[in-house]
Amino acid sequence: MIRFEHVTKVFHDTQTLALEQVSFHIRPGQLCILTGESGAGKTTLMRLLLREIAPDEGKIWVNGRELGEIRHRDTPLYRRTLGMVFQDYRLIRDKSIYQNVAMPKLVAGAKEKDVQNFVRMALRTVGLEDKFDRFPQELSGGEQQRAGIARAIVGNPHFLMADEPTGNLDPKSAVEIMQLLGTINQMLGTTMLIATHDMDATGRLSCRRLHLENGRIWDQE
Repeated sequence: MIRFEHVTKVFHDTQTLALEQVSFHIRPGQLCILTGESGAGKTTLMRLLLREIAPDEGKIWVNGRELGEIRHRDTPLYRRTLGMVFQDYRLIRDKSIYQNVAMPKLVAGAKEKDVQNFVRMALRTVGLEDKFDRFPQELSGGEQQRAGIARAIVGNPHFLMADEPTGNLDPKSAVEIMQLLGTINQMLGTTMLIATHDMDATGRLSCRRLHLENGRIWDQE
């Protein structure tokens, strides 16, 4: 599903070596936790997978496609096969939870009837089926992150990434969000990569663990 082969990334403007000869493989349906301190390279790795930046060396494959071979104009289509969960939720405040979650399907051109079914199923999965008409500011932080997860899974992505998904949450909510991601992985079989420094929240998850330190990766499986 996801393979990095000897990937190196240098930010030349600051002469920062973000990743050095990183190699790993995530199998289809696998839940993988990526740990590391701030500045270890976790966000850089995520940006490479999103094709926001390109590696200086090495190759990256996602779902059988080598990312360097995807044409620039096809990048939006590639990103529609991914789900992304952010630390700061990135919900649109003047749109309801239903509208926020529906956005990926609407952008993809799905029919309204199909959109309704997909959104209701996604909200049910994250436990927000009774909050569909609320606005983000009316929800707690944990509920907003659940809405963010619903938006990420509504399109049935091949692969879901979460970048510090518990960074803005209290310890109890953080554990609940991690457990929810683990449940979704088991229910839907969605391949997941979760970047976090919150080891306490991930303690109960059955998962593969990778660790980044100074741009190098260690497999703790």
